[in-house]
Amino acid sequence: MIKDGHIGYNGWICLVVLTQTVKIFDASSHLLVEKGGQTAWIISLIGGGFNLLFVYAVIRFMRSNPGESFLTILQTKVGNWASKLYGVNVFMLMIVSGFLHLRLSIDQIKIVTMPNTPFSVILLLILGLVVLLVVKGIETLSRMAATLVPWLVLMYFTLVVLLYQHLSLYNISPLLGPGIIQLVKKGISHSLYFGEPLGLCLLANLVREQKDFEKGLWRGTIYSVLMISGLVLVYQLAMGTPSSVNITFPFVEMTRYIYVNRFIQHLEGFYATIWLMMDFTQMGINMFFITYIFCTIFSVSHYRPLAIGFASLYFLLALSPTFFYQTLIWERELIKWGGVFHLWHAFSIWILGDLQAKRFLSLVACPFY
Repeated sequence: MIKDGHIGYNGWICLVVLTQTVKIFDASSHLLVEKGGQTAWIISLIGGGFNLLFVYAVIRFMRSNPGESFLTILQTKVGNWASKLYGVNVFMLMIVSGFLHLRLSIDQIKIVTMPNTPFSVILLLILGLVVLLVVKGIETLSRMAATLVPWLVLMYFTLVVLLYQHLSLYNISPLLGPGIIQLVKKGISHSLYFGEPLGLCLLANLVREQKDFEKGLWRGTIYSVLMISGLVLVYQLAMGTPSSVNITFPFVEMTRYIYVNRFIQHLEGFYATIWLMMDFTQMGINMFFITYIFCTIFSVSHYRPLAIGFASLYFLLALSPTFFYQTLIWERELIKWGGVFHLWHAFSIWILGDLQAKRFLSLVACPFY
C-alpha cells in the first residue's frame, strides 16, 4: 500500500463537500433541469438520497476493518480479483467523469468570458495547475478545500438572498409534475450524478480516525445533496419552465439576474472567481483520485510521477468532443449507463466470486438502477 499524508475531520468533510458540490455550477446541472423541468430539484433529492444507501452500506461494511481502504477490505473479504475489478471499474468511471467535467468547465470559461483564447491554451494552463496540486498531495488539497468551502457557503446563501425578489412558487407548479412514480424512476436513473462516494470510500486509509472518515463521508454527502438540490430549486423558482431548459449555463445566468440597485449588480465576475478556484481544486482532487487508485490497484509505490501522464491523457480526451453540446450528450450517457456498468461489476462478483461475495452484491449495486 502506498503512503501519503493523513487528514483530519475538517479537511476530510470539506474535501467531500467540495468534490460533490462544485459540478452544480457548470453546464452539467443543465441535464437535471432538462430531465425534470420544474421537478428537477425533487429528482436531485431522490437521486442523492438513493446514492446515500451506498454510503451507508460502505460505512457498515468497513467498520470491521478500521483504518483500511475499501479496496483492501474488499480484497480480504471477497478476493483479490474482485477488489481489483471494483477498483478498475471506479477508475474508469472517474476518468470519464473527470475529463467531461474538465471539458464542460473550459467550455464555460471560453464561451462566457474568454471567447478569443484558444481552447488548447486554457486546457494546458488548467492541467498544469492540476498537476501541481496533485504533486502537493492530499494534505494540501484538503487544506484548500477547507479554505474554499466557507466561500462556497457564502456564495450559495448570497445567491439565494440576492435573487429573492425573482423567486416565484408558480414556477415549480405542479409540485410533483408527472407523478411520484415517474419522479422516483428519473431520480434513481440519475443517481450516478452523485457518484463521487464510489471513489471517496477508497481513501479511508488517508483519514486519521475511522470515525472521522465515517462522519465526514456521511455528513458531507448529505450536505452536498441538500446544497445541489437547493440550488436547483432556486434556479427553477427564478427562471421557471421552459425558460430554464433552454439555458445552457444556469449558474452564469443566475448571477446575471442579480439586481438590487445600481450598486449591487453585475456580480458575475465575483462569483466566477470563487467558482474557478473551487473548480480547479475539484479537478486536482479528481486527478489525485485516479493516480492514487491506479497505484493502489497495481501496487505502485509512488503516485506523483504519474500525474503528468494522466494529465496528458486528460488533454487528449478533453479534445475528443468536436463541439460543446456533444460533451453534454456524453455526460448524459455517462449518467444513464454508468450505473448499468457498475451493476455489471456487481453481477460479475456474484457469478464468479465465492459464496461470501453474495452478501456484498447489495452493497455494491444498491445506489443505482
